[in-house]
Amino acid sequence: MHWHAYPRRRNLLRPITYVHHCLKKPSYLKTYCHLIHPIPDEHIWPQMKFETVLPPLKSRKAGRQKKQRRRGENEPRKMQRLVGFRCSKCHEEGHNSRTCKKNKENRDRQ
Repeated sequence: MHWHAYPRRRNLLRPITYVHHCLKKPSYLKTYCHLIHPIPDEHIWPQMKFETVLPPLKSRKAGRQKKQRRRGENEPRKMQRLVGFRCSKCHEEGHNSRTCKKNKENRDRQ
């Protein structure tokens, strides 16, 4: 038996009892009962004695853009790796598994 059919079959609770009161029609009507006045047109606004503020002129700089963003003064700088790469076969630093000399020795023996 489905979970939503159980309360109806047993006559325990009606589905409306599971709905929060703010989602019911009386709450909706109470919320929007007041008249909402539209914003007046720009021509009706009061005139001010200030100069109109214009956006700054955009000038594109020559060259390729930076890949990384400029960090703030309080942000830590990006840390570089201090340790070189490590071989996955012999676990020594300075080379990878393709250029591992021990791996070449094992291949030559076979």
